[in-house]
Order: sequence, then C-alpha cells, then structure tokens
Amino acid sequence: MKRIFFAPGRINLIGEHTDTTGGLVMPAAIDAGTTGVVNVHNGETITFVSRSFPGRLQIDRRALKHGEVRVVDRSDDGWGEYVRGAIIAWLEVASAAGRPIADLPGMNVELVSDLPVGAGLSSSASLTVLIALIFDTFGQTALGPEHWAKIGQRSENETVGVACGLMDHFAASYGKQNHALFLDTHTLAYEWIPFSPEPYVLVVIDSGKRRSLRHSAYNDRLNEVEQALSGSVDTARPSPTWERSGQRNGRRFALSCLRALRFAASTTSSPKTTAC
Repeated sequence: MKRIFFAPGRINLIGEHTDTTGGLVMPAAIDAGTTGVVNVHNGETITFVSRSFPGRLQIDRRALKHGEVRVVDRSDDGWGEYVRGAIIAWLEVASAAGRPIADLPGMNVELVSDLPVGAGLSSSASLTVLIALIFDTFGQTALGPEHWAKIGQRSENETVGVACGLMDHFAASYGKQNHALFLDTHTLAYEWIPFSPEPYVLVVIDSGKRRSLRHSAYNDRLNEVEQALSGSVDTARPSPTWERSGQRNGRRFALSCLRALRFAASTTSSPKTTAC
C-alpha cells in the first residue's frame, strides 16, 4: 500500500521573529513543501530516506508502542535528527493527550522536498509537521493540526536545539489556499484572511545565500529578548489579544496590512510584481 502526504513551506507577511514572545504574525503557506511517499510493508522497521540528502534513518516500529524511538540503523548527515525529534515529540504529545498508540506497520518513507534548504521558507517546519502528520495517521492518535504544529516546534526546540517559535509549524499545519493565516501566538487564536494579490504577485527570490538557525546566533538573540522582557511580564510584555485597541480588532489590523501591501505594489516601478 502506498500513501502520499504533504506539508507546505511558508512565507511571512507580518511579524518577523515575534512568535517567540507571544506576538502577532501573518504567514501564508506556499505550494512548495515536503512530500512523504509511504510504502507499507510487513517488516519490523520504519525506514526514512531523502531524495535530497544522503543516508537513511531506520527505527524499530515495535518500540513505538512502548513510547520509545529505537534506532536500528542510521547513516544520514543530520537531517534524520529532525525526523527522530518529531517522532519523539509525537509520542510525548500523544501520551500527554491520553491518546493510545496503535501498532504501526512497517514502512519505507521517501522524503521529497522542493523547498530550498536554509532559504527562509521553513523547510525544517515543513519536514517535522509532515512527520507528525504521518505518525498521527498511522498511529491513529487523532491529534490534529494544532498538535502537529506543537510537535514540530517541540522537536526543533528539544531535539535539534533551535529555540524557534510556533509560527512556521502553525502555517505548515493550517495553511489554506488563497488565504493568509493571522495568528496570535500567545493565545493561539487564529483566523484565515482571504488574500489574493492579483493582478500582482508575491515574488520570493532565492539568493543562494544559505543560513542555519541551528549553527547561528539565533538562540543568543532569543535569550537577549527574554532578558529584556524579564523585568515585568505585565508591563514589559502585555498579553496579545485580538482587540489591540477599542477601534481595531485583529481582523481589521490584518486586512489593513494586506491593503498596505497591495498599495505598495501598485506604486512600484514594476506594475505586475511586488517582492516579499
């Protein structure tokens, strides 16, 4: 039996690096992402290979029933840590939610991505949410998209070692065609905002300059932000809400930002495109 799963990458329109402090963000899923081609077999292992990177990760399917990720064989160059971390997080989240785990079948999983790695389109969030979706499906834990997002974030925070926020994983879990996703990362209240920039288009340019949050000063910057906000939670970091003022709610704020983007596009020298 073969099944195909997909999780998208994302662009972001509002709120760069505010999801780690409970801010407002508005990402949008894109049509590029990570696909998982799953072939079920009668064996005792679950094997992952990547079309983009060498090596493989192989785990014992039977150990999952006991809440353990037991690696049988591993020869990947690092990408397997994202997969392993997502499976660990899925087991922990399912246990915390009181969801029993069904016996998973043996599987061969080929990972195929058309997202450029390290280009800011959330390839890691796409991968970890994809793994959450696959295991939620075959493990019959019925966790759903909010948990998929939390699994993805948890895997990167606790296993990979990147203190990222929830925005990327939320966008990969909740992305909807022709819509942006307005999200309050403090309350996790969200709303799909219709977004069609026609006759303009959003242009994403891959500069070819790669970066890795795992091997950058990203975590240092987050620590500095936390130190700056630690003086008073009530005054220095007010809880974000949908009502930012008496006259502007979250939806109006999001729509006004989208109108501003369209206006900016209409005043550029190129009448058909705007860069994002």
